[in-house]
Amino acid sequence: MSVDLQMAYIYTVIHGYPYEPLYDCSTKTMEEWYATGAVQLPLGIYFLVTGTILESLYLPCLVSIWRSKLFRNSCYKIMFFLGVLDMWSLFVNSIMTGYFALKGAVFCTNPVTLLTLGAFGCGEYLKFKIEITRQAEIAGH
Repeated sequence: MSVDLQMAYIYTVIHGYPYEPLYDCSTKTMEEWYATGAVQLPLGIYFLVTGTILESLYLPCLVSIWRSKLFRNSCYKIMFFLGVLDMWSLFVNSIMTGYFALKGAVFCTNPVTLLTLGAFGCGEYLKFKIEITRQAEIAGH
């Protein structure tokens, strides 16, 4: 089996954690892995606070878009969907990053969790195509 297939997220979901040959986390105990990582207190607090503030600002905006009569327009549906993706992106890239910075986590402390969050976090960049569609629809009117 090729390394590319083994590195796919869906392979991890189906087969569990198959990366032992590539990322051998058995060389240290969990306590030693946490000692390897550095607790980043100011950075972790910054990520948690900004992520929480931005999430709390996003939620009322999405609720107002959803309850609006204009939600029947595809433009507002796309904006709502982009907002949901942005909220998920903020959760992964800010709140969870802050949490792991406060814990001093490294890959081997939470391999499946970090792989899952990384897959979703990187997938958030694919919403760029949806944003281009939104801009093209606005430019067409």
